[in-house]
Parts: sequence; structure tokens; C-alpha cells
Amino acid sequence: MSDSSENAEFGNESEGQFGRAGRRIAFSVLSGGGNTLVLAALGAFAIRLITYRVGPVNYGYFVIALTFVSSVMLLTDLGITSITGRDIARSPKDASEVLGQNLGLRLVLSTALIPILILLGLVLYKAPSLRWSIVLIAFSVPFNAVETIALSYYVSSIRNYLASGILLIQQVIYVAGVVIAITKGFGIIGCSMSYLASTAVASLLAFYAVRREVPFKALYSFRRWRQILALSASLGAIQIINLLYLKADTLLLSKMASARAVGLYGVAYNFTNFIVVIPTLIATSVMPLLATSSGERFANLVRRMEESLAVLGVLAVMITLLFAPQAIEILSSHHFLGATTPLRLLAASCYFSFLCTALGYAAVACNQHHRMIIVSAVGLVLNVGVNLLLIPRYGIDGAANATLISEFIALLGVRAIYARDVGSKLSLTKLSIRPIAIGVIVTLFARYLLLRSWHAPIATVAWAPLVAAMFFGLLALSGGLPEEVSYVRRKLSTLGRPRTSGS
Repeated sequence: MSDSSENAEFGNESEGQFGRAGRRIAFSVLSGGGNTLVLAALGAFAIRLITYRVGPVNYGYFVIALTFVSSVMLLTDLGITSITGRDIARSPKDASEVLGQNLGLRLVLSTALIPILILLGLVLYKAPSLRWSIVLIAFSVPFNAVETIALSYYVSSIRNYLASGILLIQQVIYVAGVVIAITKGFGIIGCSMSYLASTAVASLLAFYAVRREVPFKALYSFRRWRQILALSASLGAIQIINLLYLKADTLLLSKMASARAVGLYGVAYNFTNFIVVIPTLIATSVMPLLATSSGERFANLVRRMEESLAVLGVLAVMITLLFAPQAIEILSSHHFLGATTPLRLLAASCYFSFLCTALGYAAVACNQHHRMIIVSAVGLVLNVGVNLLLIPRYGIDGAANATLISEFIALLGVRAIYARDVGSKLSLTKLSIRPIAIGVIVTLFARYLLLRSWHAPIATVAWAPLVAAMFFGLLALSGGLPEEVSYVRRKLSTLGRPRTSGS
């Protein structure tokens, strides 16, 4: 791409123009974000139904089953899905070959893992409903492989809205299955069956939808697989360590605490799972542009991504700190209010996760992620160690504190290695100061003048839109509102308005 065409796409930063690339990213995030909100609402409904009908103990079993399978399942990925989207973005003409070989490799790994998962589950856990849940969810692993590989094609072309549409269908099927399972008295075993069925249907939809654009099928070439694994090995190791790092608290709680404690923690963790979708959605939208950029253009993309994530991360922390108990009571009833403090601590850790996610994706885009495994390994050891230290004394609050500490230290490590290997100058402190300062001001105002308590009644959630508006307004007045966030805010503000002839 010539310099002139590159500038035309990206926009003139010095003149403050948004640029076509920025609009593509923002549109992908906005459309994908809309679907994500619907997904979150459906997920919240499912959690409400399950927690209300089965209680903390059985919900804890369900959380353990999902966490256990998802933790082991990453052994079937090994970074393959991430490099699929990156390689297609770099060479679209090879999409059919890339999808086929990567799909074949993942199917073989997934099928081999099923008996291992089931055997481990039977050895580690004794509760019959938990064992059956692990067995059912384990059979979803190959279907998940098909779905993620196929959807990586849409990610490579910055069309997250198509991937989100298929995920939405999956969520609808899952929630419908949960409703049937709970009302018919099938409990968490029925919920696990619904999870399996929804994953199977979504995988078939994704496969045939992508095949309409790219004719591909599973290919089996051991020589090519060795090449793929050589490229993805370091990324796969990072992903495995990171997943174990993220799931260590729940897995340790499942052996060191009661199922009820896991159920409470699972509610808090599900909230943060909704939150961390935001940086992943943004980073995957920017990834294809990062993979085809270099120099100043690459640095500008990373900087703008981090600025947007800093703002959105502070907003997520603010809203969760202020409205955690109300959200938990709405989602899971007053029986789960013990999850309030862990939720607030986990939400605070999400800010560091936001910034860390962008740096990680940027490093992968330019194939400079290999040393990240050092940070991941240190983070895992630290996380497990702090959990072992805090869980016996503080329970689920200790597990949440361990995550907060580990996320902060992980960000410091990722930032240091990013600066060394990628060489792109970026001050996370400088871009964080303004949104954090304004976030503190708005949070204190809302706490002492609007809510008047850290445990305000459910009705006070009506103040949440005003809190968000105040935050964005003060940022805009101070000149700290990123162009991407401003663009999304303008688009959201026009939703529902009638179009005029001049628009």
C-alpha cells in the first residue's frame, strides 16, 4: 500500500480526522457490541433462572464443570485459532487452505481430548450431577473447534457482526434449553445438555455460512500441521498458561472450599466475563489492520486502541463498584449477595486486563509475542501462590484479591516485554491518568450524592445512565474522549431518531 492510500484509509491524525480504518473498527465494535449486549442479557436470564431454581450449591457444580472443561479444552487450540485469523488477513487468497488445515488439526486434537477430559473428571470429582455435566460438556469440544476456526474468517475481515450473529443464535438455543431443563426438573445435567446442543448447532451454522464464501473442508497433512504448530506453539503455551491463570481461582476453590462458595464466586466471575468481552471485541476488530501495518501506522493503531480501552475500562469499573449488589440481586437473588465484594475486586482487575489484552494482540499481530510466555508463566505461579495463601483465610474474597494483584503485575510484565520486543513507545500511565481521575470524581459524586450507600436499593440502578453520561461528558470537556469512543457515542445517541432529508 502506498503512503498516500495508507493515509487516506487511516485518516490524518494531526488534523483529528477519524479515518476510514477507524470507522471500520468502530462499526465492527458497535455492531458486535450490540449483539454482545443481547448475548449478555440472554446469559443473565439463564444465570438468573439456574441460580434461582437450583441454588448456590448446584450452581457451583455447574460452574465447576464449565470451568474444568474450558480449562482443559485450550489444549486443542494451542494458538491455532489466533494465527488463523492473522494468516488470512495477511493472505486472503490462501483462506481455504489455512481454514482447512487448521480445522483438521483442531478436530484431531479435540477428539483425542474427550476421553481424557471424562477420565479426569471422574477421578477428581464425586458428585454424580457434576460428573455427568463434565461428560456432556466434554462432547462439545470438537464442535467448538469447528465454530471457532470458521468464525476466525469473519474476524480476519473485520466482520465481527457476522460472528456475533451466529453466537447470538447459539445463546438463544442455549437459553431455550435451560428453560426447558429447569422447568422439567432436569437440573444442571439438562443445562449441560443444552450447552452441548447449542454448541453443535452453532458450529454447523458457522461452518456452512463461511463455506458460502470460501469452499473449505478439514484437511489432514502432518507436514503442514508441524508448520502450524511451530508457528503457534509459543502463542498456544501463552494461552494455556493464561487460561489456567484465569481459572486457577475457581479450580482451587472447587477443591479448597464448598460448592456454595464456588457458586457465589461463579456469579461474580460471570459478570466480569461480560466485561472482558469488550477488549477482546475491540482487539479482534483491530487485529487485521495491525497484521498489515508497520511503523508509525502500527503505533498509532495501538495507541488509539489503548486510549479507547482505558476509557471503557474505567467506565466498567465505575459502574460495577457502584451497582454490584443491585446487579447481583437482579441476576441471582439475594441468596448470592455474598458475591458483592469479589465482584468489585474482579471488576477492578478488569482495567488491567483491558490494557493487557491490547498489547497482547498487538504483539501477536507482528509476531513478537514469544517472550510473553515468560510473563504468563510468572503470572500463573504468582496467581496460584497468592490464591493458596489467601483462600484458606479469606475464601472467595481472597481469590478475587489474588486476581487483582496478579493482573496488575501481569500488565507490568507485558508492558515491559512489549516495549523491548515490539519497540513501540506507549505510556500507559499517561493515557490512564485522565480517565481514572474523572472516574474517581464521578464515582464519589454518585456514591455520596446519588446512591448514598455502597449497598443501595435495586431501584438505584436507574442512575447508571446518568453516571455514564457524566463520565463521558467530563472527558469530552477535558479533551480526553478518544475519537473511536466519540464516534460510537454519537452513533448510539442517534439510535431511534427519525432520519431527516439532509442526513
